[in-house]
Amino acid sequence: MIGCCAFCFRRERTKTKLAATIGNKLQHLSSSALPSNKWNLNVSVPNRPDLNFSDTLDSLRGDQICVFEHGSASEVPDLAHATFLALQQPLDFPPLAAAIVPGDRVALAVDPNTPGVVEIIRGVLRALDETEASAVDIVVWDEANDQTVAAIQHEIGERTRVVRHESSDRASLRYLGADQDADPVYLNRRLVDADLVLPIATGRPLDADVPHDITGVFPFFADSASRARHRRNSFASNHSKDETLAHATQACQWLGAQFMLCAIPNQLGRVRDVFAGTPDAIRKRLASVQPDDSEYPPTAPLLIASLDGGIQQQTWANAARGFTAAARYAVPGGTIVLWTEMQDLPSGCLLELGGEEPIDFDARADDPIVAEDEFPAWDASNGIARVIQRVAANHRLLIRSKLEDEVIESVGLAAIGNPAELNRLISGVESCAVLPAAQFAGTTADIAEQKDE
Repeated sequence: MIGCCAFCFRRERTKTKLAATIGNKLQHLSSSALPSNKWNLNVSVPNRPDLNFSDTLDSLRGDQICVFEHGSASEVPDLAHATFLALQQPLDFPPLAAAIVPGDRVALAVDPNTPGVVEIIRGVLRALDETEASAVDIVVWDEANDQTVAAIQHEIGERTRVVRHESSDRASLRYLGADQDADPVYLNRRLVDADLVLPIATGRPLDADVPHDITGVFPFFADSASRARHRRNSFASNHSKDETLAHATQACQWLGAQFMLCAIPNQLGRVRDVFAGTPDAIRKRLASVQPDDSEYPPTAPLLIASLDGGIQQQTWANAARGFTAAARYAVPGGTIVLWTEMQDLPSGCLLELGGEEPIDFDARADDPIVAEDEFPAWDASNGIARVIQRVAANHRLLIRSKLEDEVIESVGLAAIGNPAELNRLISGVESCAVLPAAQFAGTTADIAEQKDE
């Protein structure tokens, strides 16, 4: 039986609202109202998520198991059409068709972790079908796996090629400008050369509170040297939030990306809302539904987080986001279990986490010396390892994956294999909390705590 009070911690399983549902949902019309398809799109429906922790949740035994719900369980029934409608009525911006003149080249700057990304792109291309745009380029973060790139490519056919960003590839980058420290900033050339750039990103509950580029353009589509400087500054606590935000959003302003598309996930790792608007309007929309402190339940000695969703969600980058979100709701010194279907082998700095001494990231050079016309190799594992090491300093971390136990232990984590082991952990604590789709429950970018001006 589920308790009727929002935070009634009785000897029963209790569900808790973490954030209110974003209002003003789009009215979904039938898909027959969509325009004709000049892009020759494949309209097959993508597979459902591979991991749904709610199936495992039913097998857990405990008197006080609290389930955090970031938003609601509602799901957009026709995501492609909802996307099409969102682009007709952006927040604080004209409809997409009004922003495009005949012959314009459009570039989609895509966060591949966005749930339903293939259906969203399908809706964007249908909206472009009503314009006189001459061509479209699709560029995805380097976090995109081969399956995600292939799924998007299969959707769009031969009209264009899906490109995965490479931060160290000189030929794929274009100079954008110099930052406040006179350091050069390069972005993916397909974005710089476009007449209109439309970022497609995931809106996480706490993104409005973090000083980062909410569009995902910077640093994810920047050159490796700029990304390394940004990472170094992001983990430094001597910058104010305003300074960090100004630096992070500068590149997007130079690029002229005036509006974006934002998908809001539910606790099942699917889309519960999608809307378009200016970056400032999107940030304000997310901030308007932030819960106050009174809406949060007490932290728990055992926090079980999961990476709900398909194979794109089962990455070390999303594991870092999941651990960070879970740490907000676990007591210091408590245990965090991350339930995943991860199968990618760790690499780089991650392999050093199992050493006897913590990694001194500040003592490392982020950008080794290279030839003048080249960029340093980009190692994404550096930032991921920083996050895991920081969370592990205050919590015991366990992870369930498809990797061998020895591999997990080489990263300094403990392995857990099945619900029976989870139940043994639950039996040893007074209370337990569950955070489903944890990669969507915190922030997109990991930023150190910074002071207000």
